Order: sequence, then C-alpha cells, then structure tokens
Amino acid sequence: MTLFVKDQEKDKSKPDPDQVFELVYNGWRAHILKTAVQLDVFTIVANGLRTVEKIASAKNWARRPTRVLLDGLCPLFLSKKGGEYLLTPTSETFLVRNKRTYAGDSLRYFLSCDPWEQFAECIKTGQRKIPEACSAEFGALWEQDATMESMRMSRITESIEMWRTVRIDPDAKQDIRVLDLASGCGIKSLVLAKNNPNADITFIDWVGVLEVAKRLADEWGILNQVSFRPGDIATMDYGDCEFDIVLLGQITYHLNIVQNKSILRRVYRSLKPGGLVVINAPIADEKRCKSGALMLAVVLFALFGEKGDLYTFSEYKGMLEDVGFSEVTKHSESLISARK
Repeated sequence: MTLFVKDQEKDKSKPDPDQVFELVYNGWRAHILKTAVQLDVFTIVANGLRTVEKIASAKNWARRPTRVLLDGLCPLFLSKKGGEYLLTPTSETFLVRNKRTYAGDSLRYFLSCDPWEQFAECIKTGQRKIPEACSAEFGALWEQDATMESMRMSRITESIEMWRTVRIDPDAKQDIRVLDLASGCGIKSLVLAKNNPNADITFIDWVGVLEVAKRLADEWGILNQVSFRPGDIATMDYGDCEFDIVLLGQITYHLNIVQNKSILRRVYRSLKPGGLVVINAPIADEKRCKSGALMLAVVLFALFGEKGDLYTFSEYKGMLEDVGFSEVTKHSESLISARK
C-alpha cells in the first residue's frame, strides 16, 4: 500500500482533487474567522464572557450555533478550559477591538465577499466602483496590516538575506543612507540600522503607517537613526542625490507602468552617483503562465481595483532602463536591483 501511494504521488499526469479540496478547506477557515471578527467574538471573550451561556444570553444569540462557532475557533484562535473559552496569544493581540495591535478591520475587508462579487461583474462589464490600494481610503487598513507585519520576526532573517543578495552587508559599519518608499512597518530597512550604527533610514508612507515603523524603531532602540516623511509617494519629491539606496518593497505591482516610471525617475534623481535601487516584489514569468504569484494580480484587482499588475523581469528592466538605470539584475523571483 505504501508503494502504491508513493507511485500515485509521483504521477503528475493524473488529476489531483486535493488541489481543489485544499482551497475549499482553507476557504472555510477564512469564513469562520471572518464571521467571528464580524460578531466581535474575541472582544466579547476578552471582556469576560467566556461560556456559551453567558455569551448567548448577553448578546441574545442562539445557543447552539454560538457553541458550534466557538468550538470551531478552538483549533486556531481559542482554547477551552473547564467549559470556558480563552483567547490565544494571537487572537488576544490582533483580534480584540480597541487594542493598538487590532487588525480585525483589515482582515474583514481582505476576507470580504463584496469585492470579489464586484470583480466578477467587472469582468463582464468593465465597470467597478472601489477605492485603490494607494488611496487614503485604505490608510487605516494598511496601518493594521503594518502592525501585524512588524511582529513577523521571520521578516528579520528574510530582510538580512535580501540585503546580502544585493551585495549590501548588514554588518558593515560604513555610512549609508537609505530611502524606503511605501515602507510599511519598515522592518526590511530597520534591520540595517539595527546592525549598522552608521546607517540612516528615511521612510515615506501614510502617517498612520509611519507610526507603526516609529514604534518598531523605538522598540529596537534605533529611533535616532530614522526619519519620517509622511505623504503620497506618487506625488512627493524625494530630493536630489541624497541616498545610497532606495528600496521599493511590495508597491510596484499596485501601480501601472506610467506611475512606476514616474516614481523611478524621482528615485533616480534622489540617488547619489552609483546608487542602488532595490525592488522587492513578486515577478511574473515571461509567458505569464508558471509563476504562482500570478494569483496576486487577481487578488489586487479584486480587492483594490488596481491599475497595476504583476510585472515580468523584462518589463521591470524596460522601466528601469527607460529612466536611466543600468546594471539591471534579477536576483530571485522577487528581487531586482539596478545602478544609477
């Protein structure tokens, strides 16, 4: 039997229903979480209502479906002890309303069915009404997203590896000035400042998002190495010959080619001679048929009505060279660098 299973696993020519079932199961989990956040279950538990009877009575909810939902949350976001439901560290941190780290609004939107229904209609009609990701309407959601990102400690190792890949030594002590555009929580650039006391980092993003980066820099004891410029990267001036490195992380795919080239022209002007631009974003394969990241383009369009796209390396190379960059290098499926 074991050999039979192994043989079946090796046969890629046969249909694999598990691919479908896995998506369905993950979709169920997402909807369970969305329902719990919509009902504010985690805040209710945090406020002391920890049994089915107390919650159903206080909220005037039906007892049996309340119990079913609470039990269903136990494998991930709740635990149970002596008939009482308790928060896990994750749900207590991110899913209790009015906490500074609350991310429920962001999760509710990302898991909402409405944008996807609009997307289906858009495919049929070409018409859609939805704010774009880079607009102020999404500022609060990106702040919550940045808060969660700032607590993903795996990002520290990943960021250090990113810098080493583009031949920037995080442990070097030379003076270096970095501009991080659409920085989010800033963890990618803050690792440089944490390792190098002579690194100076400038962040540009929405005001609320920059507060997240500021808190992280303060927590790491490197606030004196960081400065903040709140605003819209699509319209701001970044300065002339100020920086050794400019990082564009997870932003280019939100923008169309004209917008990207406009930003890259200002990036080029802001860099010192020989300066480096680093683009950290998923890259589509040239035929647009193999990269798993292609699904990201669908998500972006569905949730944010994007003008952007998932670009190929050739498209990135063209944009960079058109504004004056040279030595354009693809380091991985999500990392490109070029020199002024």
